[in-house]
Amino acid sequence: MSFVNELINAVNEFRKNKFLIKEIKPYKPIEKKNELLFFFKPEILIHKNIDLKKVFEITEEKFKEFETEVEYISLISGEYLKKHEIMAKHYGVINKVAKHGKNELTSQALKNFEEIFGISPEKAELLGAFQFLEKFPYFNEFSLNVLWENLESKKLSSGVYCEKIKIGEKHVFLLNGFHPFQLYHFTKEGSFIIAIALASDTKWKILRENFIGATNPEKAAEGSLRRIFLEKKEELGIPVVNQGYNCVHLSAGPVEALVELLRFCSNYEENKILKPEETAIGKKFLEEFNAETLEKIMENPKIDVNGKLLSVFDATEEMDTEQAISFLKNYF
Repeated sequence: MSFVNELINAVNEFRKNKFLIKEIKPYKPIEKKNELLFFFKPEILIHKNIDLKKVFEITEEKFKEFETEVEYISLISGEYLKKHEIMAKHYGVINKVAKHGKNELTSQALKNFEEIFGISPEKAELLGAFQFLEKFPYFNEFSLNVLWENLESKKLSSGVYCEKIKIGEKHVFLLNGFHPFQLYHFTKEGSFIIAIALASDTKWKILRENFIGATNPEKAAEGSLRRIFLEKKEELGIPVVNQGYNCVHLSAGPVEALVELLRFCSNYEENKILKPEETAIGKKFLEEFNAETLEKIMENPKIDVNGKLLSVFDATEEMDTEQAISFLKNYF
């Protein structure tokens, strides 16, 4: 059954009444090999000139093409996302580093910092983006993001990026300077997302590469959603489509998907909290792990994969659910 008209009605209602969260289709798990969280980002929703009907129709066609079924839909306001820190939690390491700076860096990230910038972390002024905004209040989320985009960032580790900035006579090393504006984009007044839980027997890797496409729409596969939105942005009325504004999200792997499903399909206003055992993917994990172990896995700890320390999310990225479970049994 088509969801296009229901989504358009929900968007129109939100623009009139500015509710916090509206459930469009209640969560009902479907037994498939994989279960994922998809959402439309604000950049493809909030501007009045966007042809939402076409955007939703294109997406619905892709759902059918890649044999995905819809389990749940909700419209979630920026105010709700901010109040319950949904996006802050969603961005995990990126957010923690932006908030707490040097204290959140792993030993490997600190080592990489010294190798890249030629100064020991102890001697350098290393500030997370929010620490930077507090220390230099004449910057805001927007101006900091402009500064960040005009300098070259270096990757210290997964989710950790650094830029060297001269302020007056001294140098500051800024960590994840893009993130405050990234959060603001989701949580500002009038902003919203549409979250959709999906079930599919299609391989995770195919869904990531060919259904949604690479993070950078210019590098996304022909026919993938991100590539289509880039190529048709004028026709659809989307102001900007690029790596930072890539229109849609899809869970990167099964552990991340479980965490995201619980986060985005719960209703914290009504204290309706989705539990792992109530999801199709959570049940699969609980057949092999007890609740305590699953909780530990969902905390995304680092594990040693062939001599390389990786987070659970990264180690299981694009694995199908059963493959990820078999892999994780070697560690938990």
